Parts: sequence; structure tokens; C-alpha cells
Amino acid sequence: MITAVLKRSLVPGILICLAVTTGWTTLGFCGDEVTCTIRQVTLERQGGADVIRIRAEGALGRVRHFALESPPRIVVDLYGCKADADLVPRGGGKLVSGPLRVGRHPGKVRVAGDLPEDMDLRREVLVDKTSVTVRLIPPAVGSGAAITAKGAGSVEKAPWGKEEARVEEKQPQAEEEKAPWDKPEAEASGGEEKSPWQKDAGERKAAGGEEKSLWAQETPASKGETEKSPWAQEEPGPKEKESQGSPWAELKEKGAEEKSPWAEEKAPQGAQKESPWEELKEKGTAGTREKPPWEEGSKEEAKAGEETPPWEEKSVQEKSPFEFSGKFWNKLAGDVEEENRYEDDASNHAEVLVEGKYTAGPVLALLSVEAQHFADLNHGEWDGEADLDLFNAYVNYSGDHYNIRLGQQIVKWGKADEISPLDIVNPEDMRDGPLRPRDERKLPIPMLNMEVFKGVYKVQGIYIPFFHESRFDLKGDDWAFFDHYQDELGYFQVKEKDVPHSFKNGEAGIRASGTVRNFDYAVSYFYTRDDLPSLGAITVPAFFPLPVTNVTIRKLAQTSRTLNQPVPLTYDRTRVTGFEFETTLGDFGVRGEAAYYNKQSFLTNRLKKVRKPVFQYALGMDYQGKESFYVNLQFLQAIVRDYDDDILFTEKTTSLCFVKISRGFLDDNLELGLRAYYNMKDKDYYYNPMLTIKYWQDVNIELGADILGGHSDTTMGLFRDNDQVYAILRYFF
Repeated sequence: MITAVLKRSLVPGILICLAVTTGWTTLGFCGDEVTCTIRQVTLERQGGADVIRIRAEGALGRVRHFALESPPRIVVDLYGCKADADLVPRGGGKLVSGPLRVGRHPGKVRVAGDLPEDMDLRREVLVDKTSVTVRLIPPAVGSGAAITAKGAGSVEKAPWGKEEARVEEKQPQAEEEKAPWDKPEAEASGGEEKSPWQKDAGERKAAGGEEKSLWAQETPASKGETEKSPWAQEEPGPKEKESQGSPWAELKEKGAEEKSPWAEEKAPQGAQKESPWEELKEKGTAGTREKPPWEEGSKEEAKAGEETPPWEEKSVQEKSPFEFSGKFWNKLAGDVEEENRYEDDASNHAEVLVEGKYTAGPVLALLSVEAQHFADLNHGEWDGEADLDLFNAYVNYSGDHYNIRLGQQIVKWGKADEISPLDIVNPEDMRDGPLRPRDERKLPIPMLNMEVFKGVYKVQGIYIPFFHESRFDLKGDDWAFFDHYQDELGYFQVKEKDVPHSFKNGEAGIRASGTVRNFDYAVSYFYTRDDLPSLGAITVPAFFPLPVTNVTIRKLAQTSRTLNQPVPLTYDRTRVTGFEFETTLGDFGVRGEAAYYNKQSFLTNRLKKVRKPVFQYALGMDYQGKESFYVNLQFLQAIVRDYDDDILFTEKTTSLCFVKISRGFLDDNLELGLRAYYNMKDKDYYYNPMLTIKYWQDVNIELGADILGGHSDTTMGLFRDNDQVYAILRYFF
């Protein structure tokens, strides 16, 4: 009959035996709360500059960017985000040497790239709700404020950067293109085109007048006064106070609020009227939770390179509101040993996802389509099937303190990684068994997702109008819950109880989260149905021997044939109350969650169905070391309340663990890794050693093996004959 593993708590992959599952867990990469998932990182050459674009699904949190000097490097940290499991940076540039690197750290994602030695690059950064764009500009390309604008022995600063700063005349540099206002008088008068204020000044000089700075010409200065730069006029002396040559003094006399020249309502001809932040606000992007840099920290922090001050921030050239991307994924696997003639010798699963996104101010519309093809090789013949499905398809509207998303989407709850008892909002695609990482198995479903937030506090509500079950095979496949038993034993029936698409069968949940210092927490409640089925009670005639022992899936199929009645499967209601947390202890990330299921299904040795409450908790810790060394350890325990001794397949307490270890080599172009799962009670296991090749920007190749074992009535033991070697190709376009 079928093994009993607590629903959503143990490794997802199989139906639970006669009592069918009450729990699936998953294996894969560590993850964070999906307020933001980094889906794409690209690097391209544009107009002499290198442009880094980071695109996310979900609203970005705090973004921090800075440049390191030794070794020279550009770094962008995205807090409250996780990276897509398939994420590989694409494209290439000239200033950034080598490919960009994406680091997964507790509570954030880091994107980094190496820069050339001894080159003063300007950095222009634009952050909106779902993307970050960084332009790296060499000294002779484009315009805008430089990170370090070096002249001949001087550093030009904004007036608030130093109380008594002075701007020295810069020496001409033949190879560096300069703005008109940066050119020396001698060079400007040599026939080159001048800025308007230089032309006016030249005409006055030719007429016998004294040439003055633009700033000194708003109010005519009296004869004999010395021309001064506005930067030196923050603390004027007694004579300077009488002077009307400073714009600051003129504004003060008029009673106006003291402003920087570029913030004035009436800017000089040719000057920029508004800062890029005001321009973004007019376009509707002021609703983002990203704060302007002047609200993120002090100027001392900015000088230290930990935060970019506002005068170094500039918007990039406006891009098209339409964006298109996609990926191709293919897994070719071969069976290690043929245990019986019914199993497949090889299999191939191909998947193509094409996605289009439209952004207009606070509105984001996303549409993606996924095509899949499954093929199995048995006795020299390939047998396959294909399907085409709508994947993510939603419209998102963001305000200052709220976010509304309507349509087909994926929502992740819970802080734990692969063995998460709270990550239960979306169903999963189980047609590859329990081996594919959890993030890759998730299926988007139609729902209304609303978030209200203020500061670090957020309340999220979701409503799913119609029930959607997970996708899985029941018969005729190596990963089917009833394997190839119909070919081996003969015909038997499996009957799923349909859940009508009506509002009364909908699902709803609420989640409140916040942060205290470096401690993130959340509480949640979800009124839902199990998206993997449980086994219903079987009517047993008087002649049938009871109680039943040594139940396996194979014996369940035999029993169905003997009694000539179908195996019943049902999708039962449950209510889940949860708590989750995440924090850091030094270099370690620590996270955990607890879930209370008010009812879960189990089968007794008299083939009757009983419902019991279940408490589950998961604890995890990960460490990101030097040279791309990463380790992730997780532990989960499930406890059945009011346990009865006649319950089949499940002990009162079940404990299991999961580990992931990886290490990069050759500048992270190669990565060795291992994923492993072990059930301490049932002693079933899964090992997945792998080698990932990342030499190409848009392509990576994974080579590995799937090794499963345990008794046939355990989760992984059910698939113990499916040991295989495989190759996975990922291509991003």
C-alpha cells in the first residue's frame, strides 16, 4: 500500500499510502521570503558605457551600491530578495572584466563585477520598483556627475560637501572630452563652441566688461567686487554679505527658501530643471518603497563608499516599457540499472518559457507561456507527450503603502528552505518526482494578492477563488505514484474525488510580518485544501482478513484488483497556523518556522480514514564562506497529536534532515555540489552529487546523479529503482 508521510512536511514526491500523503517536503536551494525574487541579471555595452540591469519579480526592498578600490569592483546589494535557482548573468561588457557574479547571502542577493585598474568611472544608478540599472561610464563618455571628478590637483564638490571648498582651474586634457563649463578660458576662446554663459561673458568682455561666472550674473555686482564661486559663499564675511553677486544672498533677501541652484524653479537656460528623483515622481514611481539615498544614511557613510550620495545619482536613458525574456531547460536522464522490464531506460524533459513584461509607472503587466515535452525510452522506442500552458499572467499596481496583484502568480510563505511546512500556497508539478528543487516545481494559479505596508511592517492577504491540485502521474511512468504496476499486475482503478470550481471551495490566507533589529518574523493563517491527495477509506467485505499489515503501493494495487473497487483519493480541507523567523549570527544565517495543521489524514490497519492534528517545525542554518563555499543544513520534525497505535505507515514523531554543500572553482566557472536528504526514522535517503559548468554567459550545464534508497513503503524507497545519471542544459535568452 502507500507510505504515510506527513502532508507538506516530508519530501514531496509520493502519494501517501492507503492514508496517502499527509506531507511533502522538497530538496533544493536555500530561499528567502519572496517579497522579491531576482529573475534576470544582464550586462551589455551601450554608447561607450557598460550597463548592468537587474530585474526582479516583486517589489524591491532596500538597494545598496558601492565601488571597492582593492580589488576594483562594483557591488550591488539587494536586501529582502532571493535569486532564482536558474539565475545566470547574461551578456558582456568592456569595462567590467569577466562575467558578473551573483551571490546568495542570508537576507540579500549580491551582484558584483570586476573593474579595470586606475580608471575613474562614473556610476549612474536608477532604482524603480522592480529593477535596478547601473551605468558605468569612462571619463571621456557621456555626461553627469562622476564618483570622483578629478581635475589638476583638485576635487570638485557640491556646496554641501565641504564648508569652504574651492574649485581650481582644471588643466586641459587632450584625450578627455569635457563639458563646456569645464574648459579653460583659453581653450574656450579658441574657436570651439561655448556654452551660453561663456558666449555672453565673451561679448561683455569684448565690450570692456569683466567676465563673470554664471552664478554672479543673476544680480549685477558693483564695480571692483571680486568674482567668487558659489561654493565659497556658505559663510560670507561682512563685505560679502553686502554683495549681491551670490544667488544664495539674493534668494535670502527675497525671503525664499535657500535651495541648490539646480532645485530652483527658474533654472538658467541650458541647466537641468529637475533632479532625476522629481522626474521619476512625475512618472508615478514615487510609490516605491525604495528611499532616496539622502534618507538612507548620513553623508559620512556616503563618503565612506557605503551609500551613494544624491549628487552622484543620475537617471539613465529612458528605456522601452516592453521587455521580453525566456529560458530553455532540458534534462536528459539514463537509468543506471534495469530492475524490471517495465521501467524506462531513459527519459527526456524539455521546457521552454517565454515571458513579456510591460511597465508604465505604477502598473506592471506580465505574461508568460510555458511549453513542455516529456519523452520516455523503453525497449528502443520513445513515447512522449507535450502540453502548452499559461504560466505567470498578472497585472500589478503599486502605491506608496500598498501593492495589488491580480492574476496567475506564485506566492511563497515561510522562511525555511526546501523542507518548509508553510510554503503551501501554490501546488507543484510532481511529474519529475521529488527530485527537482521546490522553486522549480511551483505552479502559478489565479489569485488576488494584496499587500499593505508601512516601514518594516506588512500585512498580506490572498484569495484563491478556485481549488487547483498538484500535477502528477498515477500510472505508467517511473515517477508515477503507482509506477508501472498496471502493466505488471493488470488493470486496477484509481478514482480521484473532484473538487468543483465554485467559490465555496476557494482558499484564503493572511500573513503579517515585521522586523526588530536584525530579526525578521511573520505570523500567518491559511484556510486551504491539500493539493496532494489523501487515500479514502476502503470498503472491506467480511471475508477480507483484518487488520492489514506490511502495506505497500504494490499491495494496494493488488487489493484494488481483488476487491474490484477503485482506490479512492480525496483532497481534504485543512487550516494552517504558522510562525516563521530569520536572523543572522555572525557569518551564519538562521531561520525557522512552525506550523499547526488542525487536521491531517491517516489510514488505520482496518483501512479506515482518521483525521488528526499535526504540529511541525523546521530549523535551518547556512554559511557563505570564502571562495564561494556554501553549506546549508536543515532539520524538520513532525508530531501527530492524539496518536493512535493502529495508524499505518506513520510514527507519532518523524524526524528528517536535508543538507546542501557547494564550492566554486576556476573563478566560479565550475561548481561542485551535493544535495542530500535522510529520514532518521524510516532510514530512506536521496543523494544528488552534481557538477555545474558556468563558462558561458547565457548557458550552464549541470551533470549529476540521482541516488534513492530505503524500504518500499517509505518516501524515497518507493522510487529506489529509479537511480539515474543526468545532464541538464539551461539557456537564457
